[in-house]
Amino acid sequence: MIQANGNRNLLIVDDEEVMRDFLRDVFTEEGYQLDFAVDGDEAIEKIRKTNYRVIITDIRMPKVEGTEVLRMAKAISPQTEIIVITGYASDVAARECEKLGAFAYLSKPFQINHIRDLVNKIVTE
Repeated sequence: MIQANGNRNLLIVDDEEVMRDFLRDVFTEEGYQLDFAVDGDEAIEKIRKTNYRVIITDIRMPKVEGTEVLRMAKAISPQTEIIVITGYASDVAARECEKLGAFAYLSKPFQINHIRDLVNKIVTE
């Protein structure tokens, strides 16, 4: 498995290009090494090849949903922290993500300072 640039590597998984671009802008300014996936299948392939410090994943995506990305990421790389974002928040989904080991569960739209602070907290621990 490739260790990408220490602990400042971040995988962003979202089927919405606008969200990927938004997070790209935010985390490029913060100096993160970024990688992207447009669905859960692509994300899992990348997780098998690269050791990410942080993964930000949407829940509702074509092919493979974010909860499966979370499950597989924790199985492949337990030290990776996952932040789940969703436009369809529910208490049931939040509990499932927590049980699967998510670092955080955020509803869209979220405050950009909140997600930035969460990622910065993870990489400085």
